[in-house]
Amino acid sequence: MKEIKYHAEKVAIADWQKYKKIRLEALKNDPQAFSSFYGAECKRTDEEWRERLASGLCKKNKKIFIGVFDQANNFVAIGGAFTKDDTREWNIVAVYATPECRGRGIGKILLLAIIDELKNAAAWKN
Repeated sequence: MKEIKYHAEKVAIADWQKYKKIRLEALKNDPQAFSSFYGAECKRTDEEWRERLASGLCKKNKKIFIGVFDQANNFVAIGGAFTKDDTREWNIVAVYATPECRGRGIGKILLLAIIDELKNAAAWKN
């Protein structure tokens, strides 16, 4: 059996369509893991999807979006984190892996990438 390699990175604005697809899938499959609903997210405009990701890409961000990609550069997992006022206290949210990729350590890849990004975010504030 061929080993599939995965990598995690911040979600780029250019990936907004892939992000939208997996987020809507996640809201259908596991809505309890999210603070939104499929119907509400479907109503977002393309510009709103891009703006959502852009808000996590600036150095003064209060949101982080991370994706795990397969070899074909498709999302197989997403997750994120946000803070309100104190950037030393973050909440990891909206963690989702596609059902066909569960049990392969992808959640670990995702969470470690989120933690690494949070360490980088903390460094911006010092």
